[in-house]
Amino acid sequence: MKHDYNFSYDELLCLYEVQTVALRESDLDKALKITLNILSEKMELKRGIISIYHKEMDEIHHDTYGFENPEDVIVKFKLGEGITGEVVKSGKSISIPRLNKSPLFLDKTGARKNLNKEDLSFICVPIIHR
Repeated sequence: MKHDYNFSYDELLCLYEVQTVALRESDLDKALKITLNILSEKMELKRGIISIYHKEMDEIHHDTYGFENPEDVIVKFKLGEGITGEVVKSGKSISIPRLNKSPLFLDKTGARKNLNKEDLSFICVPIIHR
């Protein structure tokens, strides 16, 4: 199947910067924080989460960006739980155009509790390391 992708210069630059961090930074926690900052600066990310599946604990843990008190955001998901758990379980992306229409959206962080979910979207993409 052939795909035609048209990326802007800013999108390509963002991908390049994220890839550079992934290749050069040995501290995973630091690499995740830098990546979220790049996405904020280059792609206007408002709130972002990078999740890591810890197979030995069977839990999904988060690193966050754009939350009022990120140190207070300790969220864990099980495989198949919510959007994130479903993406980790299936290995496939999920895009929700309107959060108010998705029963999978759990808002465990509470970051969107006072926001109009009709105006918010959610994209979750697996990053698979083999």
